[in-house]
Parts: sequence; structure tokens; C-alpha cells
Amino acid sequence: MASEEERLLPCRGNVLKTVMVSSSPLSGNPEALTLVLVRDITEQKRATEALARERAYLDMLFENAPDGMVVTDRFGQILRLNRRFSEMFGYERHEALGRQIDSLVVHGSSIQEGKTLTRQVASGRTVSIETERIRKDGTPFPCRAIGIPIRLEGGDVHLYILYHDLTEIRQREAELRLANEVVKSSPVILFRWGNGTGSPIEYVSENVRLWGYEPEELVSARKRYSELIHPEDREKTLQDVRDFVSQGRDEFQQEYRVVKKNGETIWVNDQTRVVKTADGSIAFYQGVVLDITEKKRFELLLEENYQTMRRAWDETIGVLSTTVEMRDPYTAGHQRRVARLAGAIARKMGVPEQILFAVERASLLHDIGKIEVPAEILSKPGSLSAIEMGIVKQHVEAGWKILKDIDLPWPLAEIVYQHHEFLDGSGYPRGLKGEEICLQARIITVADIVEAMASHRPFRPSRGLEAALSEIEHRRGITLDERAVDACLELFRQDGFSLGGN
Repeated sequence: MASEEERLLPCRGNVLKTVMVSSSPLSGNPEALTLVLVRDITEQKRATEALARERAYLDMLFENAPDGMVVTDRFGQILRLNRRFSEMFGYERHEALGRQIDSLVVHGSSIQEGKTLTRQVASGRTVSIETERIRKDGTPFPCRAIGIPIRLEGGDVHLYILYHDLTEIRQREAELRLANEVVKSSPVILFRWGNGTGSPIEYVSENVRLWGYEPEELVSARKRYSELIHPEDREKTLQDVRDFVSQGRDEFQQEYRVVKKNGETIWVNDQTRVVKTADGSIAFYQGVVLDITEKKRFELLLEENYQTMRRAWDETIGVLSTTVEMRDPYTAGHQRRVARLAGAIARKMGVPEQILFAVERASLLHDIGKIEVPAEILSKPGSLSAIEMGIVKQHVEAGWKILKDIDLPWPLAEIVYQHHEFLDGSGYPRGLKGEEICLQARIITVADIVEAMASHRPFRPSRGLEAALSEIEHRRGITLDERAVDACLELFRQDGFSLGGN
């Protein structure tokens, strides 16, 4: 009986070769001679194995491709599909194999388009179109369909069809279109400036037309952004940028004026970010520039109104202060001197502007309640009786009643009400302690004691400035605020401050 088998035989130089050994008896007698043929199939074997490896590699690429792929016959009947096709369209392999591709993934108005694509590829053309296909659940999605003809031996043609899902791309395109529309209608203008002299403009959003410029005329000519800045603001703005960069800041804001193409001046807020290369050098600047002209006008109007109100407050306070001093000539100028010293103490302490403003104004009215104290008591020479002293002390509450209904942005009445209170609770009229007494009143109390002791009174001569300073130093932290006392002492002993005249 004839037989055939594949063997490995050692050949010259101990090289193994693959051979096919065929044997058959020369006659029907088993004991007769046998014809043995040995055929070298080493190269054939290598070629077959190489072909198998190549096919396995191509099969792997087909199966794991990121796009959906099918192979059909010339009529579009599905012969093979990959995993991504199943995921993309929602069909299991057994549901799709043998189905006509156009009836499977093309519905409605696209059916004719799908059939045309199939015919064109079957005729030997490679076709690529952007279209819409339908999933198993009926949901449409945008995709790119590419059909490639595969010509087989014998002249038949199979179709290799690839589907690339464009859903994310379409979403990004829609978002980009929306962003562009938003930018076009937005008052915020986007810029990118080069790291060169005057900040050459590398990019600007289309809505720079709000300033009268076409984007191309600024970008193509690499126009310097500094040329758009108002001449009076230009150098300071550029210097601020240099300072921010030297400080290592990656983001900063500026406000300055820009001159539009028609010569109109507007105020802008510029929020800039510094973009650096991998080695830390500046690649470019990018930022958003917003027209804040109306905001600036409103701020200027508010400031103007505020200054008008301050002048009105000051005039009113001046009139009330003068009224008190007209009834008490011996203390003429006392409130103004206290106000001057209290303001200096507050500045030395570094208090906020609002507190400083309140200290100076309240000082000018801290004795306004003396309007209700009989003139003969105010101007009486010599010591006052206990009853008379009690009447004088009532000026604090009287001052509060006069001022409490005046609508002001700071607690004027309460400051006046507290200016004879002491930290240990020994003051009057309410015996407040520590933080119960507002800072403005604690500052005025120190200034009031120093001015009163250093000035002449009808019932006693001046005790002198040094005695007054020694007194507040002795009471520091006990009845008087430590910071206010320290500031007052520094004013007189180091800065050469003087109470001055009226």
C-alpha cells in the first residue's frame, strides 16, 4: 500500500531539512521491492508557515481594528465582520453573517445611497463618503464609509467596507461652532501676544471688530498690541507686565485704556496668562480683554457722589462742632485738637481708611452733648461740685441722643457714647469693658486725655504735655488701649508731634 509522510532529515553539514517521503510497492506482493521517493519541501514549508503567520497577523488586525469592518461578496452579502462592527451596530456575529449589508445598516432615504456604494465598489472602484448609518436599536449616527474592492483569483470581487464613527467629531465640531458663535457675540476679546517688544499680536478673536479692527489687519502685520493702548497708559501697562513676569507670576490682571480704530477711548480689564516652554522660557502670553467702560463710569460717578456726601458730612459736623465751642469758649479748639491728635494716632496704628475717617469725624463731635450742659457750669472757675460733675457727665448720653438718628456709614453716635469708657470698666456712662468699647472710641479717649491735661481749663492751669504723656503711659493696658497709647507716645517723643493752637 502506498504511503506518504513528512519527515525531518539531517543533511550535509548537519542541516535539518523537511522532506516528504512517499513509498509504494512495485507489485502487489508485499515482499516485493518498494519504491521510495524523497522530496525536499523545506522552502515550501517555510513559505506555508510564513503565509500562515501573515494571515494570523492580518486576522488580528482585522479583528481588533478601531473601526467597524465587514467583508461581503459582490452583492453585499456579509461574509465576515470584526468585533468593532458588532459593537458599533449592536449585532452579534450570527445575526449579521449572511445578511445583505445595505438592508442591515441603511434605512430610509439612505438605502439608495448604500446600494449605489455597493455597486460602485463591486465594479472595482474605491469609494469614501460621509453619511449616516443605523444601529440595531434604530438610532442613527454619522460615519465615514469606505468601500475597497478585493479582486479574487478567477475575476470575482469581494467588498471590504470600513465604517468610522464620526459622532465625537461631530460633537466637537458643534461645540466649536457654538464657542465661535459665543465669542463673536461676546464682549470678551481673546488675544495671544508674542514675547517681543510691544507684545506683537499672534491671534485675536473675530469680535475684535467691536474695536473697529479686522482680525487679519492685526495678526498678519504682527501689529504691536502696545499701539492700541492709550499713550498715557502705555508705559505703565508694559512696565507692570515686566514687573509681574520678574516676580514669577503666571497670571495677572490689569486695567487700562484702549483706543479704538475710530479714535474712541474705552477702559478694559485684561486677564493675562503666561505660557512657558518646557525649559521655562516664555512662549507667549494669552488673555481675555473685556470692555469695562460703563463700570468705570459708574465707579467714577460713585466716587464723585461719595466725595459730595463727605463734603456734606464734614460741613454738617463742622457746624455742630462750632456750635459747641461757641457755648464753651474755654474749650474752643479742644475738639479740633483732639481730632488732629486722634487721626495721627490712628494713622500711626495703621488702621483701615474707614476707621480713620470715623475717628477724625467723631472726634470733632465727641463733646457735642455739652450743648445741654448749662453755660455757667462749663465756664465755672474752680472745682465743680459732685452734682455739677454729674451734670457734665450727662453730656455723653446727650451727644448720643443728638447723633443716633443721623444715617451715616459709620457708628458716629456710638463712638461719641463710648469716649469716656475705660478698659477696666471704670468709665461712664455704661461701664463698658475691653472689646466692648469700639476701637475708634479707645483712640479718641487717649487723645482726649492728653489734650485735656496739656491745655488750660477755667478750674485749673495746664498740667503740661509730659505729665499728660506720663499719665497715659501709667494707664496703658489698664484703662487705656495699649496700641493707641504706644502710637501716641511715639508721635510726641519720636516724631515731634505738636498739639498746635486752635
